[in-house]
Amino acid sequence: MIRKFDTKKGVRWGFVIELGKVDGKRRRLQERGFFTKKEAQEAYHKAKLELENGRTIKNGEINLSDFLDEWYRNYVELNCKHHTKLSYSNIIKQLKKDLGHFKLKNLSPNIIQKYINEKSKKGLSANSLKNFKVVFKTALKYAVHPCEYIKNNPLQNITIPKKNERVKKIETITLEEFDFILSLFKQKHYKIAFYIALHTGMRESEICALTWENVSLDNNVIYIKHNLIYHKGIIELSTPKSKSSYREISIGDTLKNVLINEKNRQSDLKKEYGEYYYKEFDFVCCFNNGRPIPPVTISKFCWHDLPKKGLNFKFNFHMLRHTHVTLLLEAGANIVDISKRIGHKNTSITLDVYSHATKKMSENTVNIFEKILK
Repeated sequence: MIRKFDTKKGVRWGFVIELGKVDGKRRRLQERGFFTKKEAQEAYHKAKLELENGRTIKNGEINLSDFLDEWYRNYVELNCKHHTKLSYSNIIKQLKKDLGHFKLKNLSPNIIQKYINEKSKKGLSANSLKNFKVVFKTALKYAVHPCEYIKNNPLQNITIPKKNERVKKIETITLEEFDFILSLFKQKHYKIAFYIALHTGMRESEICALTWENVSLDNNVIYIKHNLIYHKGIIELSTPKSKSSYREISIGDTLKNVLINEKNRQSDLKKEYGEYYYKEFDFVCCFNNGRPIPPVTISKFCWHDLPKKGLNFKFNFHMLRHTHVTLLLEAGANIVDISKRIGHKNTSITLDVYSHATKKMSENTVNIFEKILK
């Protein structure tokens, strides 16, 4: 920025270039004392060129802690969804604690690789390390451009150590166990969520966000268009996390009849509550007054309330999604249709996650071939 300065010798011209924060303090490159505006402009452009070429760059003096605060404020807050902000903030907090004292210009690939290796040795999973790398790399990409604090991203060729981790076991329940769970409580506003989860494999946040306008009872189709975000009493319908999460799910008559009964029940409640019934969104899964049921409330109901009511085996709400997919796979349903139904990007993800079901699929395949030969 070119500007005038008042000095003891009179008005002089000069320039100021903001360099960001260093150790929590604002830093700037400033020169003054030029007799004309043209002289100040020439000096300004020369200084900018030197900064861009890295000869007198002072931006690299900013430490990682201050930079991550700046990146979160100027990029993450403005461009990311609520859940992404939460996950990013947790990783940022850890990065600031471990590496925050390093200045950006001193963050070498060697330092970062040693850091990743040490995290791996301490037991952090490969997936967690990948998340660390993604967030860290994205942040430093921002430091290269548009900030121009550093010239190259030191995370460009960082590798995640290979670990012989046990495949996470996918836990499911039987249909008999599902019926037993439903017998433990009478709250119909919870039961509808349980039915939808088992019959569609929808995610918890998708079920909580479902509105009646996205349920076609005439065509037996549910349209997935939103996730529910509930934060500090504020209700927000957010867009799904990926393109594959936008989808249409066909439903059978069993779930259709459950939905019809629930819609009729809610119609009666709307008359009963009158003006006090929640009207901003017409949720499928809601309390008696129409207000949405936050995902965290359903989770708490499963791990806290159900055991008190007599549940004597391990259960969480996400197991209903796993159960839905596993039953379809073991029954020989088309893998492409299943993958689209549950919102996976491709079939390899579905087969990787639900590898436990492939053994029975293989047995079924052999039996089919034997029948063909006979």
